[in-house]
Amino acid sequence: MSVKATLPTLLKQLWAGFSLRKKLSIAFVTMTLMPILLVIAITWQPYEQVMKASIIEKNRTLAEYIADDVNNIFEERIRFLKNGVNNENIKSMIAGQQTSILRDIVTQYPDMQLAVVSDISGRQIARWDGQEPDHRISYTDREYFHTVLKTGETAISGVIVAKSTQKLGIVIAEPIKKDETLVGILIINIELNNLIQRVGDT
Repeated sequence: MSVKATLPTLLKQLWAGFSLRKKLSIAFVTMTLMPILLVIAITWQPYEQVMKASIIEKNRTLAEYIADDVNNIFEERIRFLKNGVNNENIKSMIAGQQTSILRDIVTQYPDMQLAVVSDISGRQIARWDGQEPDHRISYTDREYFHTVLKTGETAISGVIVAKSTQKLGIVIAEPIKKDETLVGILIINIELNNLIQRVGDT
């Protein structure tokens, strides 16, 4: 005899072996659970849609918060750089006078890899990251460099590999002007890993 044929018989024997109290308990639990299960079955799809909508909304809110935080980070750095390029030592375009200012800029913000001053030909004049200026480096192939030359305004790069450190970062380039004439560019590189960590910690 197959299992299917004997299963109803086994269930009947099992049920018959239960005391009246156990039978009433099972019946009560079944009567209580069935409506709940029925309601869950009926409402699950709309509930699932509501949950998905809620998750999407939370992710959108989080994305907006992160975007605002990143925007605030860059606005703060730009304000700081605009003050920096007004310093007479930076305007001098003399490396020995610029180095201490560049050091102050880098130490102010741990996410900065380095600060560099280049002349309008794209050559490093001064730098602070513990290294001497590398006069072999040229910024003439960088879009942000040409944007500053063309507009005389702040330029922000996309994610690029820094020429000096070979690390991923985002550059903010600020024009250095003397008597309204562009004489150089103050370049800072914000390290991408530090920026991600900073945003992740907020």
